[in-house]
Amino acid sequence: MNNFANRGKLFEKHIESLFYGCAKLGKPMMLIRTPPEMRIIRSIGKGQFMCTFSGKGPPDYVVNIGGKAYIADAKETKDAKLPYQNIKEHQATAFEEWDSVCGEPRSFLFERFKSPFMDYMIPWASIR
Repeated sequence: MNNFANRGKLFEKHIESLFYGCAKLGKPMMLIRTPPEMRIIRSIGKGQFMCTFSGKGPPDYVVNIGGKAYIADAKETKDAKLPYQNIKEHQATAFEEWDSVCGEPRSFLFERFKSPFMDYMIPWASIR
Protein backbone atom coordinates (compact mmCIF):
# COMPACT_ATOMS: atom_id res chain seq x y z
CA MET A 1 0.00 0.00 0.00
CA ASN A 2 1.41 3.39 -1.01
CA ASN A 3 1.51 6.24 1.49
CA PHE A 4 0.78 9.58 -0.18
CA ALA A 5 0.31 11.53 3.07
CA ASN A 6 3.05 14.12 2.43
CA ARG A 7 2.98 14.11 -1.36
CA GLY A 8 1.63 17.67 -1.70
CA LYS A 9 3.28 19.19 1.37
CA LEU A 10 5.42 21.69 -0.58
CA PHE A 11 2.37 22.85 -2.58
CA GLU A 12 0.37 23.26 0.64
CA LYS A 13 3.16 25.39 2.15
CA HIS A 14 3.07 27.52 -1.01
CA ILE A 15 -0.70 28.06 -0.66
CA GLU A 16 -0.33 28.96 3.01
CA SER A 17 2.46 31.45 2.33
CA LEU A 18 0.40 33.17 -0.39
CA PHE A 19 -2.55 33.67 1.95
CA TYR A 20 -0.28 34.78 4.79
CA GLY A 21 1.34 37.33 2.47
CA CYS A 22 -2.03 38.68 1.34
CA ALA A 23 -3.21 39.01 4.95
CA LYS A 24 0.01 40.88 5.84
CA LEU A 25 -0.79 43.33 3.02
CA GLY A 26 -4.15 44.05 4.65
CA LYS A 27 -6.31 41.91 2.36
CA PRO A 28 -9.40 40.64 4.23
CA MET A 29 -8.59 36.92 4.11
CA MET A 30 -7.64 34.07 6.38
CA LEU A 31 -6.65 30.46 5.67
CA ILE A 32 -7.03 27.73 8.31
CA ARG A 33 -5.54 24.27 7.80
CA THR A 34 -7.99 21.62 8.95
CA PRO A 35 -6.32 18.65 10.64
CA PRO A 36 -7.31 15.10 9.76
CA GLU A 37 -9.25 13.05 12.30
CA MET A 38 -6.91 11.23 14.68
CA ARG A 39 -7.44 8.35 17.10
CA ILE A 40 -5.22 8.24 20.18
CA ILE A 41 -3.51 4.88 20.60
CA ARG A 42 -1.71 5.65 23.86
CA SER A 43 -0.04 8.35 25.89
CA ILE A 44 3.74 8.55 25.59
CA GLY A 45 4.02 11.04 28.46
CA LYS A 46 4.48 14.80 28.94
CA GLY A 47 1.27 15.62 27.09
CA GLN A 48 2.23 13.67 23.96
CA PHE A 49 0.32 10.83 22.38
CA MET A 50 0.80 8.15 19.75
CA CYS A 51 -2.00 8.53 17.20
CA THR A 52 -3.22 7.11 13.94
CA PHE A 53 -5.41 8.62 11.24
CA SER A 54 -9.04 7.62 11.61
CA GLY A 55 -11.75 7.93 9.05
CA LYS A 56 -11.81 10.23 6.10
CA GLY A 57 -10.34 13.68 6.55
CA PRO A 58 -12.13 16.98 6.02
CA PRO A 59 -11.20 19.34 3.17
CA ASP A 60 -7.67 20.70 3.62
CA TYR A 61 -8.66 24.30 4.29
CA VAL A 62 -11.34 26.64 5.56
CA VAL A 63 -10.84 30.02 3.91
CA ASN A 64 -12.36 33.37 4.86
CA ILE A 65 -12.27 35.96 2.10
CA GLY A 66 -14.02 39.27 2.72
CA GLY A 67 -16.21 37.78 5.46
CA LYS A 68 -17.38 34.77 3.42
CA ALA A 69 -16.36 31.23 4.34
CA TYR A 70 -15.09 28.75 1.73
CA ILE A 71 -13.64 25.25 1.85
CA ALA A 72 -10.82 24.00 -0.33
CA ASP A 73 -8.68 20.98 -0.97
CA ALA A 74 -5.19 20.96 -2.46
CA LYS A 75 -4.43 18.57 -5.30
CA GLU A 76 -1.26 18.11 -7.30
CA THR A 77 -0.83 16.21 -10.55
CA LYS A 78 1.96 15.57 -13.02
CA ASP A 79 -0.62 15.41 -15.81
CA ALA A 80 -1.86 18.27 -18.00
CA LYS A 81 -5.47 17.65 -16.94
CA LEU A 82 -7.28 17.20 -13.66
CA PRO A 83 -7.45 13.50 -12.72
CA TYR A 84 -10.99 13.26 -11.38
CA GLN A 85 -10.21 9.99 -9.63
CA ASN A 86 -8.05 12.01 -7.19
CA ILE A 87 -11.22 13.64 -5.86
CA LYS A 88 -12.54 11.17 -3.31
CA GLU A 89 -16.26 10.62 -2.81
CA HIS A 90 -16.25 12.03 0.73
CA GLN A 91 -14.52 15.19 -0.57
CA ALA A 92 -17.07 15.65 -3.34
CA THR A 93 -19.86 15.16 -0.78
CA ALA A 94 -18.33 17.79 1.53
CA PHE A 95 -18.10 20.28 -1.36
CA GLU A 96 -21.70 19.61 -2.43
CA GLU A 97 -23.03 19.98 1.12
CA TRP A 98 -21.02 23.17 1.76
CA ASP A 99 -22.27 24.81 -1.44
CA SER A 100 -25.84 23.79 -0.60
CA VAL A 101 -25.67 25.21 2.94
CA CYS A 102 -24.07 28.45 1.71
CA GLY A 103 -26.66 28.83 -1.07
CA GLU A 104 -23.91 29.61 -3.58
CA PRO A 105 -20.69 27.99 -4.82
CA ARG A 106 -18.10 28.36 -2.06
CA SER A 107 -15.89 25.31 -2.42
CA PHE A 108 -12.93 24.86 -4.69
CA LEU A 109 -9.72 23.00 -5.42
CA PHE A 110 -6.25 24.43 -5.33
CA GLU A 111 -4.75 22.50 -8.23
CA ARG A 112 -1.09 22.31 -9.22
CA PHE A 113 -0.31 20.91 -12.65
CA LYS A 114 3.34 19.98 -13.12
CA SER A 115 3.24 19.69 -16.89
CA PRO A 116 2.91 22.49 -17.82
CA PHE A 117 3.70 24.01 -14.43
CA MET A 118 0.60 26.03 -13.43
CA ASP A 119 -1.42 26.63 -10.25
CA TYR A 120 -5.18 27.21 -10.30
CA MET A 121 -8.13 27.78 -7.98
CA ILE A 122 -10.93 25.74 -9.56
CA PRO A 123 -14.48 26.23 -8.27
CA TRP A 124 -16.15 22.92 -7.41
CA ALA A 125 -19.26 24.07 -9.27
CA SER A 126 -17.28 24.04 -12.54
CA ILE A 127 -16.09 20.45 -11.96
CA ARG A 128 -19.21 18.57 -10.89
